[in-house]
Amino acid sequence: MKTYILLFFLTTSFIYSQTEYKYPYSDGIPVKIFKERREKILKEYTNNDVLILLSSDFFTGARSLNSKSSVSPNLYYLTGIPQQKAALVLIPGGFKINGLKVTEILFLENQSKEEIKWNGRKMNFFDAMKLLNCQDVMNINLLDSMLNEILIGKDTIYFDMISRTKHFSNDENHSECDIELISKLKTYYPELGIKTNIPLLSQMRKIKNEDEIRLIQKAVDISIEGHKALIKTAKPGLTEYQLQAEMEYQFMKSGAETTAYGSIVGSGTNSCYLHYQDNRDTINDGDMILFDCGAKYNGYCSDITRTIPANGVFSIEQRIIYDIVLEAMDSALIQCKPGNKFSNIHEKAKELISEKLLELSIITKIEDYEEYFPHGTSHSIGLNVHDTGFEDLLQPGNVLTIEPGIYIPAGSTCDERWWNIGIRIEDDVVITETGFINLSEKLPRNPEEIEEMMK
Repeated sequence: MKTYILLFFLTTSFIYSQTEYKYPYSDGIPVKIFKERREKILKEYTNNDVLILLSSDFFTGARSLNSKSSVSPNLYYLTGIPQQKAALVLIPGGFKINGLKVTEILFLENQSKEEIKWNGRKMNFFDAMKLLNCQDVMNINLLDSMLNEILIGKDTIYFDMISRTKHFSNDENHSECDIELISKLKTYYPELGIKTNIPLLSQMRKIKNEDEIRLIQKAVDISIEGHKALIKTAKPGLTEYQLQAEMEYQFMKSGAETTAYGSIVGSGTNSCYLHYQDNRDTINDGDMILFDCGAKYNGYCSDITRTIPANGVFSIEQRIIYDIVLEAMDSALIQCKPGNKFSNIHEKAKELISEKLLELSIITKIEDYEEYFPHGTSHSIGLNVHDTGFEDLLQPGNVLTIEPGIYIPAGSTCDERWWNIGIRIEDDVVITETGFINLSEKLPRNPEEIEEMMK
């Protein structure tokens, strides 16, 4: 084991003398919280278990110049480390290194002088021990050989494969990155149980602490300024991408490190496409403009949607549909209190929208509501824009979106006066001991306020 320690110092000596490393999340989560989270995980698993979390770019090749690295959510949640080639191994039963028993090892990539020249200084071994209070840190090149020793006599290894999300993935390089290492382990340890999830980690991430809520609120506040800038700028003749640029400029100006996901700015018929992201069309008089955009701050996401009339005034049909969506949102918000079922949020919004669409003869059967409201009303939000989800009762500390919508594209079976009206309204809320706080309430959603802003 002395060999590992010697390699550790030999491979870090020249880096340690480089320019001082600047941790990017200076007002983020206190280091002691990361340590407490790791300790909680270690206590819940047996001496025969090993857990491993990989950064999202672990097995990928060189990224393009235009690709911006983002936080690997679960690895960041337990360590505070920024995105890079890294791995965390947790050993509940402990493992001796040079006579010292450790329960955690953080593996980092050793930057060469050439890489530093091109990409700048990244966190190294000494930085991780000093800034993040990691018990032991090693070169990522030693991961395979260390696992060969750590896994002797173990029954089960748990992999983190819940960093990826269904829709807007924050870590696009994470696609199947674990498969190579898992394949190796299956070959070398055929009797080893391999789990591709860490259930406790998912449960822990559902409840946000005060610092996490503070960072999400900051991301939301930044997003609000971007949305306001778009609303005040919007008019017929502009392009969707010009409005996107206006909004994202305000995001970055206000301190966001990036967007939380690809911005959606859809006008006219494009407002009816749920995940439209081309954002290339010219906005016409009479269009609705739906913009679903959120900033990311210190790794935490926001997710807000507003829909406005391009010319500043809702038509009769647009206002009718808008009011239905707004009423559905209010009915869903009433369900946001501890002890309520998460599913109640969608059920109430669905119930109201389906009844109203039936009254307007837009649908002829109540069950046909899905033709115009095909998505859920809520999802959790945090380090991922679609964070680890809820299957149970709401609890204080849950942070989630409320986002009902109605989308009626041209060619729908209803009267064509409703065609090309796509409306979604979305806010971010946190569940409290007594109810909820709307984190994005400062962004107007009442139609009269929107029309006033657009004058």
